Amino acid sequence: MAEINCLILRGGDLQARSMHLLRYNNQGGAMKILKTLLGAALSVAALAAPIAEAGTITFQFGNSGAYSGDVPPATQDIYATATLNWVDGDTMATLVMSVGPGLPTGAYVNDWYFNLAGGNNLTDVQYAGGVGDIEASSVYFGTLNGYNADGGGYFDMRFSYSTSDHQLGEGDVSTYTLTALSALSADAFSDFSVHKIGKQWVIDGRMIQAAVHVQGYEGSVWLKQCDDNGVDCGPPVIDFCTENPTDPACVAVPEPATLAILGTGLFGMALARRRRGKW
Repeated sequence: MAEINCLILRGGDLQARSMHLLRYNNQGGAMKILKTLLGAALSVAALAAPIAEAGTITFQFGNSGAYSGDVPPATQDIYATATLNWVDGDTMATLVMSVGPGLPTGAYVNDWYFNLAGGNNLTDVQYAGGVGDIEASSVYFGTLNGYNADGGGYFDMRFSYSTSDHQLGEGDVSTYTLTALSALSADAFSDFSVHKIGKQWVIDGRMIQAAVHVQGYEGSVWLKQCDDNGVDCGPPVIDFCTENPTDPACVAVPEPATLAILGTGLFGMALARRRRGKW
């Protein structure tokens, strides 16, 4: 703001000097000052213009995000990533899907699902990869809540890769440019998948923003996102007593109040029997 005020004051001074020179018929000097004044005006406009902010969201996928199927014997939890980048107010975004180390030999991530927020929709999807980048065999978009991820709900877009070529496998990358109907903002790709109940769309209670399908080993699995804020990023918590229900530490011990109630009940039963014996 200080820079803008300084330029405005300088502009006022230059304007006064140019008027003085014109009054005394010094047109050459006046033109030089006017050019300087124009440059100052352009500088003010540039400084005053709002700065467009870039938006980004990264979805991470691993065994801790499994919601359907059997997880692979992965050597690390996070082994697939999708990153979306855009400029707030623009309608274009870049999507990069990649698979890192951790999956067993032959396993791959062949289906990727995403959402658009606020009822926005895609009007165009273009492959933007370079050398070594892999293009999807099929891309589905244009129908809101149109693409089902095996019990994970319905999404707004789907990218499918060749199963015969085991794509996307470890080290593979795929890049696309997305064009949306409306301007993108900070929450552009943060909507959740939905289910159709009657005539209503209802958000999946697991809050799934993105999903992938992993196969190419003895089983297959569907994973929801593990976002970069740490939600679901750690290994799944296994309750000891769920796994070992007969362990002495897991056997429920009655509370003292419960024991007292049971004792009172037994005493009452004994008393009733004694009374019946006297009759």
